[in-house]
Amino acid sequence: MCDTPDLDRRTFLKTVPAAAVLAGEFVYGHRAHAQGQPLKIGAPLPLSGPAAPLGQHSLWGTQAALRVIEGRGGIAGRPVQLLVEDDGGRPADAVKIMRKMILQDQVDAIIGGASSVDTLPMLPVAKETQTLLLVTVAESDLITADQCNRYTFRLTPDARAKARAMAPFLTGRVAKKWQFLYWDNAYGQSMVKWFTHELSKTGGEVVQGIPIPAGTADYSSYLAKLRPASEAPGLFHSVAGSDAIRLGKQIGEFGLQRQYKIAGTCDVIFPETFDQQAPDLDGSYIVEQYPVKEVAPLDSPADREFRRVFREVSKGVPAGPHSYASYESTFIFKRAIETAGYRDKRDTLKAIQAIEGMTGQKSVEFPQGPLTMRREDHQGLLNLYIWQLRKGQAHMEAVVSAADSGYPPAATCRMS
Repeated sequence: MCDTPDLDRRTFLKTVPAAAVLAGEFVYGHRAHAQGQPLKIGAPLPLSGPAAPLGQHSLWGTQAALRVIEGRGGIAGRPVQLLVEDDGGRPADAVKIMRKMILQDQVDAIIGGASSVDTLPMLPVAKETQTLLLVTVAESDLITADQCNRYTFRLTPDARAKARAMAPFLTGRVAKKWQFLYWDNAYGQSMVKWFTHELSKTGGEVVQGIPIPAGTADYSSYLAKLRPASEAPGLFHSVAGSDAIRLGKQIGEFGLQRQYKIAGTCDVIFPETFDQQAPDLDGSYIVEQYPVKEVAPLDSPADREFRRVFREVSKGVPAGPHSYASYESTFIFKRAIETAGYRDKRDTLKAIQAIEGMTGQKSVEFPQGPLTMRREDHQGLLNLYIWQLRKGQAHMEAVVSAADSGYPPAATCRMS
Protein backbone atom coordinates (compact mmCIF):
# COMPACT_ATOMS: atom_id res chain seq x y z
CA MET A 1 0.00 0.00 0.00
CA CYS A 2 2.82 2.39 0.82
CA ASP A 3 5.76 2.95 -1.50
CA THR A 4 8.74 4.09 0.59
CA PRO A 5 11.93 3.09 -1.24
CA ASP A 6 13.31 6.62 -0.86
CA LEU A 7 13.62 6.19 2.88
CA ASP A 8 14.61 2.56 3.27
CA ARG A 9 18.05 1.12 3.95
CA ARG A 10 19.15 1.70 0.34
CA THR A 11 18.70 5.43 0.80
CA PHE A 12 20.52 5.28 4.14
CA LEU A 13 23.51 3.66 2.46
CA LYS A 14 23.47 6.22 -0.34
CA THR A 15 23.81 9.00 2.22
CA VAL A 16 26.79 7.35 3.94
CA PRO A 17 29.59 6.33 1.56
CA ALA A 18 31.64 4.66 4.30
CA ALA A 19 28.82 2.20 4.91
CA ALA A 20 30.15 0.24 1.94
CA VAL A 21 33.04 -0.89 4.17
CA LEU A 22 31.61 -4.14 5.53
CA ALA A 23 34.93 -5.60 6.65
CA GLY A 24 38.40 -4.23 7.05
CA GLU A 25 41.44 -3.54 9.16
CA PHE A 26 42.52 -0.08 10.28
CA VAL A 27 45.73 0.86 12.08
CA TYR A 28 45.97 3.98 14.25
CA GLY A 29 49.27 5.24 15.53
CA HIS A 30 51.64 4.56 12.65
CA ARG A 31 51.76 8.27 11.87
CA ALA A 32 52.18 9.29 15.49
CA HIS A 33 54.87 8.33 17.97
CA ALA A 34 53.20 5.10 19.09
CA GLN A 35 55.57 2.16 19.33
CA GLY A 36 55.48 -1.51 20.27
CA GLN A 37 52.99 -4.24 19.49
CA PRO A 38 49.58 -2.86 18.51
CA LEU A 39 46.56 -3.31 20.72
CA LYS A 40 43.79 -5.04 18.77
CA ILE A 41 40.10 -4.11 18.98
CA GLY A 42 37.48 -6.26 17.28
CA ALA A 43 34.27 -4.64 16.03
CA PRO A 44 31.63 -7.16 14.92
CA LEU A 45 28.72 -4.92 13.92
CA PRO A 46 25.50 -5.00 11.85
CA LEU A 47 26.63 -3.00 8.82
CA SER A 48 23.90 -4.46 6.63
CA GLY A 49 20.31 -5.47 7.36
CA PRO A 50 17.66 -3.59 9.38
CA ALA A 51 20.11 -2.57 12.14
CA ALA A 52 22.71 -1.14 9.72
CA PRO A 53 22.26 2.49 10.87
CA LEU A 54 23.06 1.45 14.44
CA GLY A 55 26.14 -0.50 13.43
CA GLN A 56 27.46 2.17 11.09
CA HIS A 57 27.25 4.91 13.72
CA SER A 58 28.94 2.61 16.23
CA LEU A 59 31.78 2.01 13.80
CA TRP A 60 32.21 5.70 13.07
CA GLY A 61 32.22 6.43 16.81
CA THR A 62 35.09 4.02 17.45
CA GLN A 63 36.99 5.34 14.44
CA ALA A 64 36.53 8.93 15.60
CA ALA A 65 37.89 8.10 19.06
CA LEU A 66 40.87 6.29 17.58
CA ARG A 67 41.62 9.28 15.37
CA VAL A 68 41.82 11.48 18.48
CA ILE A 69 43.87 8.84 20.31
CA GLU A 70 46.24 8.52 17.36
CA GLY A 71 46.96 12.24 17.58
CA ARG A 72 47.90 11.75 21.22
CA GLY A 73 50.40 8.96 20.55
CA GLY A 74 48.20 5.87 20.85
CA ILE A 75 47.19 3.96 23.98
CA ALA A 76 50.01 3.66 26.52
CA GLY A 77 52.28 4.62 23.65
CA ARG A 78 51.12 1.67 21.53
CA PRO A 79 49.36 1.79 18.15
CA VAL A 80 45.86 0.37 17.81
CA GLN A 81 44.56 -2.04 15.19
CA LEU A 82 40.81 -2.05 14.56
CA LEU A 83 39.30 -5.15 12.92
CA VAL A 84 35.81 -4.67 11.48
CA GLU A 85 33.37 -7.24 10.12
CA ASP A 86 29.69 -7.13 9.26
CA ASP A 87 27.46 -9.58 11.12
CA GLY A 88 24.32 -8.45 9.31
CA GLY A 89 22.41 -8.38 12.60
CA ARG A 90 22.36 -12.20 12.53
CA PRO A 91 23.12 -13.77 15.95
CA ALA A 92 24.92 -16.82 14.54
CA ASP A 93 27.17 -14.65 12.40
CA ALA A 94 27.89 -12.29 15.32
CA VAL A 95 29.06 -15.21 17.45
CA LYS A 96 31.12 -16.73 14.61
CA ILE A 97 32.85 -13.43 13.86
CA MET A 98 33.50 -12.70 17.53
CA ARG A 99 35.07 -16.12 18.05
CA LYS A 100 37.26 -15.64 14.98
CA MET A 101 38.41 -12.24 16.18
CA ILE A 102 39.27 -13.60 19.62
CA LEU A 103 40.78 -16.98 18.75
CA GLN A 104 42.34 -16.32 15.36
CA ASP A 105 43.01 -12.58 15.26
CA GLN A 106 43.75 -12.48 19.00
CA VAL A 107 42.07 -9.17 19.72
CA ASP A 108 42.49 -7.64 23.15
CA ALA A 109 38.85 -6.52 23.39
CA ILE A 110 35.58 -6.32 21.50
CA ILE A 111 33.78 -3.00 21.07
CA GLY A 112 30.50 -3.93 19.39
CA GLY A 113 26.98 -5.10 20.00
CA ALA A 114 24.81 -2.48 18.33
CA SER A 115 21.67 -4.61 18.22
CA SER A 116 20.25 -6.55 21.18
CA VAL A 117 19.43 -9.48 18.90
CA ASP A 118 23.04 -10.17 18.01
CA THR A 119 24.54 -8.85 21.26
CA LEU A 120 22.87 -11.26 23.69
CA PRO A 121 24.52 -14.40 22.23
CA MET A 122 27.88 -12.59 22.28
CA LEU A 123 27.83 -12.32 26.09
CA PRO A 124 28.58 -16.01 26.84
CA VAL A 125 31.45 -15.87 24.33
CA ALA A 126 33.05 -13.00 26.25
CA LYS A 127 32.81 -14.99 29.47
CA GLU A 128 34.00 -18.26 27.95
CA THR A 129 37.04 -16.69 26.29
CA GLN A 130 37.69 -14.23 29.12
CA THR A 131 37.63 -11.33 26.70
CA LEU A 132 36.62 -7.76 27.51
CA LEU A 133 33.37 -6.82 25.71
CA LEU A 134 32.25 -3.19 25.63
CA VAL A 135 28.67 -3.12 24.30
CA THR A 136 27.87 -0.05 22.23
CA VAL A 137 24.14 0.72 21.87
CA ALA A 138 22.20 -2.54 22.45
CA GLU A 139 19.53 -1.73 25.06
CA SER A 140 17.93 -4.99 26.20
CA ASP A 141 17.74 -5.01 30.00
CA LEU A 142 19.01 -8.62 30.00
CA ILE A 143 22.54 -7.53 29.11
CA THR A 144 23.23 -6.18 32.58
CA ALA A 145 20.62 -8.28 34.39
CA ASP A 146 19.96 -11.98 33.80
CA GLN A 147 22.87 -12.38 31.37
CA CYS A 148 25.47 -10.13 32.99
CA ASN A 149 29.02 -11.38 33.39
CA ARG A 150 32.38 -10.15 34.64
CA TYR A 151 33.76 -9.49 31.16
CA THR A 152 30.90 -7.42 29.72
CA PHE A 153 30.21 -3.70 30.21
CA ARG A 154 27.56 -1.48 28.69
CA LEU A 155 27.84 2.30 28.77
CA THR A 156 24.53 3.23 27.14
CA PRO A 157 21.37 3.34 29.30
CA ASP A 158 19.01 0.42 28.80
CA ALA A 159 15.26 0.26 28.28
CA ARG A 160 14.55 0.48 32.00
CA ALA A 161 16.54 3.69 32.46
CA LYS A 162 14.79 5.30 29.51
CA ALA A 163 11.41 4.29 30.85
CA ARG A 164 12.23 5.73 34.28
CA ALA A 165 13.40 8.95 32.68
CA MET A 166 10.48 9.45 30.33
CA ALA A 167 7.40 7.95 32.02
CA PRO A 168 6.82 10.85 34.47
CA PHE A 169 7.24 13.34 31.61
CA LEU A 170 4.77 11.50 29.38
CA THR A 171 2.02 11.08 31.97
CA GLY A 172 2.48 14.58 33.32
CA ARG A 173 2.71 16.52 30.06
CA VAL A 174 1.70 14.41 27.08
CA ALA A 175 -0.86 11.61 27.65
CA LYS A 176 -1.75 8.92 30.15
CA LYS A 177 -2.94 6.13 27.83
CA TRP A 178 -0.43 4.70 25.36
CA GLN A 179 -0.25 2.25 22.49
CA PHE A 180 3.08 0.69 21.51
CA LEU A 181 4.29 -0.21 18.05
CA TYR A 182 7.38 -2.27 18.79
CA TRP A 183 9.97 -4.54 17.23
CA ASP A 184 9.13 -8.10 18.23
CA ASN A 185 12.58 -8.94 19.56
CA ALA A 186 14.67 -8.45 22.71
CA TYR A 187 14.96 -4.70 22.15
CA GLY A 188 11.27 -3.99 21.58
CA GLN A 189 10.10 -6.40 24.25
CA SER A 190 12.34 -4.71 26.84
CA MET A 191 10.91 -1.31 25.91
CA VAL A 192 7.30 -2.45 26.31
CA LYS A 193 8.07 -4.27 29.55
CA TRP A 194 9.71 -1.33 31.29
CA PHE A 195 7.53 1.45 29.93
CA THR A 196 4.46 -0.51 31.02
CA HIS A 197 5.98 -0.82 34.49
CA GLU A 198 7.06 2.80 34.83
CA LEU A 199 3.96 4.37 33.26
CA SER A 200 1.76 2.47 35.72
CA LYS A 201 3.74 3.97 38.60
CA THR A 202 3.07 7.51 37.37
CA GLY A 203 -0.64 7.19 36.60
CA GLY A 204 -0.26 6.04 33.02
CA GLU A 205 -1.20 2.89 31.15
CA VAL A 206 -0.17 0.89 28.10
CA VAL A 207 -3.53 -0.13 26.67
CA GLN A 208 -2.09 -2.29 23.91
CA GLY A 209 1.16 -3.39 22.35
CA ILE A 210 1.44 -4.22 18.66
CA PRO A 211 4.47 -6.43 17.91
CA ILE A 212 6.08 -6.01 14.48
CA PRO A 213 8.66 -8.39 12.97
CA ALA A 214 12.04 -6.91 12.05
CA GLY A 215 12.38 -6.32 8.33
CA THR A 216 8.70 -5.47 7.78
CA ALA A 217 8.22 -3.54 4.52
CA ASP A 218 4.59 -2.42 4.83
CA TYR A 219 3.19 -1.34 8.21
CA SER A 220 -0.37 -0.59 7.13
CA SER A 221 -1.83 -3.78 8.63
CA TYR A 222 -0.22 -2.96 11.98
CA LEU A 223 -1.30 0.67 11.94
CA ALA A 224 -4.84 -0.50 11.25
CA LYS A 225 -4.83 -2.17 14.68
CA LEU A 226 -4.44 1.13 16.52
CA ARG A 227 -7.30 2.18 18.75
CA PRO A 228 -8.79 5.63 18.13
CA ALA A 229 -6.90 8.55 19.62
CA SER A 230 -9.99 9.34 21.70
CA GLU A 231 -9.39 6.08 23.60
CA ALA A 232 -5.59 6.12 23.76
CA PRO A 233 -3.98 9.32 22.45
CA GLY A 234 -0.38 8.29 23.08
CA LEU A 235 1.47 6.38 20.32
CA PHE A 236 4.92 5.06 21.22
CA HIS A 237 7.24 4.20 18.33
CA SER A 238 9.69 1.45 19.36
CA VAL A 239 11.04 0.16 16.07
CA ALA A 240 14.71 0.67 15.23
CA GLY A 241 17.17 0.87 12.37
CA SER A 242 16.06 1.24 8.76
CA ASP A 243 12.68 -0.22 9.80
CA ALA A 244 12.11 2.90 11.88
CA ILE A 245 12.58 5.06 8.82
CA ARG A 246 9.90 3.16 6.91
CA LEU A 247 7.48 3.13 9.86
CA GLY A 248 7.91 6.87 10.37
CA LYS A 249 7.17 7.47 6.71
CA GLN A 250 3.91 5.53 6.90
CA ILE A 251 2.92 7.32 10.11
CA GLY A 252 3.20 10.53 8.10
CA GLU A 253 1.35 9.16 5.07
CA PHE A 254 -1.60 8.18 7.27
CA GLY A 255 -1.47 11.54 9.06
CA LEU A 256 -1.11 9.84 12.44
CA GLN A 257 1.23 12.54 13.75
CA ARG A 258 -1.76 14.90 13.62
CA GLN A 259 -4.07 12.45 15.43
CA TYR A 260 -1.85 11.00 18.16
CA LYS A 261 0.76 12.22 20.61
CA ILE A 262 3.88 10.42 19.39
CA ALA A 263 6.87 9.48 21.52
CA GLY A 264 9.88 7.24 21.13
CA THR A 265 13.51 6.62 21.93
CA CYS A 266 16.76 7.29 20.10
CA ASP A 267 15.85 4.87 17.29
CA VAL A 268 13.00 6.95 15.84
CA ILE A 269 14.90 9.55 13.81
CA PHE A 270 18.44 9.62 12.42
CA PRO A 271 20.87 12.48 11.76
CA GLU A 272 21.42 11.62 8.11
CA THR A 273 17.68 11.44 7.29
CA PHE A 274 16.46 14.04 9.79
CA ASP A 275 15.12 16.54 7.26
CA GLN A 276 13.28 13.82 5.34
CA GLN A 277 11.76 12.27 8.45
CA ALA A 278 10.88 15.45 10.36
CA PRO A 279 7.51 16.26 8.68
CA ASP A 280 6.20 12.73 9.26
CA LEU A 281 7.12 12.82 12.95
CA ASP A 282 6.33 16.46 13.76
CA GLY A 283 5.41 16.93 17.40
CA SER A 284 7.14 13.75 18.58
CA TYR A 285 8.85 13.56 21.96
CA ILE A 286 12.14 11.66 22.02
CA VAL A 287 14.21 10.38 24.93
CA GLU A 288 17.81 9.64 24.06
CA GLN A 289 21.39 9.74 25.17
CA TYR A 290 22.71 12.20 22.59
CA PRO A 291 20.26 14.22 20.49
CA VAL A 292 20.47 14.12 16.71
CA LYS A 293 20.75 17.92 16.61
CA GLU A 294 23.17 20.16 18.45
CA VAL A 295 21.06 21.67 21.20
CA ALA A 296 21.85 23.01 24.69
CA PRO A 297 23.25 21.69 26.96
CA LEU A 298 24.98 19.46 24.38
CA ASP A 299 26.50 22.39 22.50
CA SER A 300 29.67 22.93 24.54
CA PRO A 301 33.20 23.12 23.09
CA ALA A 302 33.63 19.42 23.96
CA ASP A 303 30.48 18.56 21.99
CA ARG A 304 31.53 20.64 19.03
CA GLU A 305 34.96 18.97 18.91
CA PHE A 306 33.40 15.50 19.11
CA ARG A 307 30.95 16.34 16.34
CA ARG A 308 33.74 17.80 14.21
CA VAL A 309 35.94 14.70 14.42
CA PHE A 310 32.92 12.45 13.87
CA ARG A 311 32.00 14.32 10.68
CA GLU A 312 35.56 13.90 9.41
CA VAL A 313 35.35 10.14 9.83
CA SER A 314 31.77 9.79 8.55
CA LYS A 315 32.38 12.00 5.50
CA GLY A 316 29.88 14.59 6.68
CA VAL A 317 27.20 12.58 8.47
CA PRO A 318 26.35 14.25 11.83
CA ALA A 319 26.79 12.44 15.14
CA GLY A 320 23.70 11.22 16.92
CA PRO A 321 22.47 8.93 19.70
CA HIS A 322 24.18 5.84 18.27
CA SER A 323 27.51 7.59 17.79
CA TYR A 324 28.70 8.53 21.26
CA ALA A 325 28.68 5.13 23.05
CA SER A 326 31.37 3.43 20.97
CA TYR A 327 33.35 6.67 20.96
CA GLU A 328 33.29 6.95 24.75
CA SER A 329 33.76 3.17 25.20
CA THR A 330 37.00 3.43 23.23
CA PHE A 331 38.25 6.05 25.69
CA ILE A 332 37.13 3.81 28.57
CA PHE A 333 39.24 1.04 27.02
CA LYS A 334 42.18 3.45 26.73
CA ARG A 335 41.94 4.52 30.34
CA ALA A 336 41.63 0.91 31.52
CA ILE A 337 44.69 -0.21 29.56
CA GLU A 338 46.80 2.64 30.88
CA THR A 339 45.55 2.39 34.47
CA ALA A 340 46.05 -1.38 34.61
CA GLY A 341 49.47 -1.36 33.00
CA TYR A 342 48.04 -3.83 30.52
CA ARG A 343 50.54 -5.77 28.40
CA ASP A 344 48.50 -8.62 26.93
CA LYS A 345 45.32 -10.63 27.57
CA ARG A 346 46.78 -12.10 30.73
CA ASP A 347 46.10 -8.65 32.21
CA THR A 348 42.42 -8.59 31.20
CA LEU A 349 41.16 -8.85 34.77
CA LYS A 350 43.32 -5.87 35.74
CA ALA A 351 41.68 -3.86 32.95
CA ILE A 352 38.23 -4.98 34.12
CA GLN A 353 38.99 -3.85 37.66
CA ALA A 354 40.04 -0.47 36.27
CA ILE A 355 36.65 -0.07 34.55
CA GLU A 356 34.55 -1.18 37.52
CA GLY A 357 33.42 1.98 39.30
CA MET A 358 35.13 4.21 36.70
CA THR A 359 33.82 7.77 36.52
CA GLY A 360 34.24 10.49 33.95
CA GLN A 361 33.34 14.13 33.55
CA LYS A 362 32.09 15.91 30.46
CA SER A 363 35.02 16.43 28.12
CA VAL A 364 36.16 15.74 24.58
CA GLU A 365 36.59 12.11 25.67
CA PHE A 366 33.13 11.97 27.26
CA PRO A 367 30.97 14.55 25.44
CA GLN A 368 27.68 12.93 26.51
CA GLY A 369 28.18 14.16 30.07
CA PRO A 370 29.23 12.73 33.43
CA LEU A 371 29.33 8.94 33.65
CA THR A 372 29.74 6.16 36.16
CA MET A 373 30.32 2.51 35.30
CA ARG A 374 28.54 0.71 38.09
CA ARG A 375 30.61 -2.01 39.69
CA GLU A 376 27.76 -4.35 40.61
CA ASP A 377 26.30 -4.95 37.13
CA HIS A 378 28.68 -3.14 34.75
CA GLN A 379 25.91 -0.78 33.65
CA GLY A 380 26.74 2.79 32.71
CA LEU A 381 24.86 5.56 34.50
CA LEU A 382 24.36 8.69 32.37
CA ASN A 383 22.12 11.70 31.91
CA LEU A 384 19.21 11.30 29.50
CA TYR A 385 17.66 14.02 27.35
CA ILE A 386 14.04 14.54 26.32
CA TRP A 387 13.41 16.79 23.34
CA GLN A 388 10.52 17.56 21.02
CA LEU A 389 10.57 17.77 17.25
CA ARG A 390 8.70 20.92 16.21
CA LYS A 391 8.63 22.20 12.63
CA GLY A 392 11.93 20.57 11.75
CA GLN A 393 13.77 21.76 14.86
CA ALA A 394 14.83 20.01 18.07
CA HIS A 395 13.69 21.70 21.29
CA MET A 396 15.09 20.43 24.59
CA GLU A 397 12.32 19.72 27.09
CA ALA A 398 14.10 18.04 30.01
CA VAL A 399 17.48 16.80 31.20
CA VAL A 400 17.09 13.75 33.42
CA SER A 401 20.07 12.99 35.64
CA ALA A 402 21.46 9.51 36.15
CA ALA A 403 20.22 9.73 39.74
CA ASP A 404 16.64 10.17 38.52
CA SER A 405 16.72 7.60 35.72
CA GLY A 406 18.87 5.06 37.52
CA TYR A 407 17.71 1.96 39.36
CA PRO A 408 19.32 -0.62 41.66
CA PRO A 409 21.28 -3.44 40.05
CA ALA A 410 19.01 -6.31 39.05
CA ALA A 411 18.85 -9.14 41.58
CA THR A 412 19.18 -11.53 38.63
CA CYS A 413 22.67 -10.22 37.83
CA ARG A 414 25.12 -12.63 39.40
CA MET A 415 28.55 -11.50 38.35
CA SER A 416 30.91 -14.33 37.44
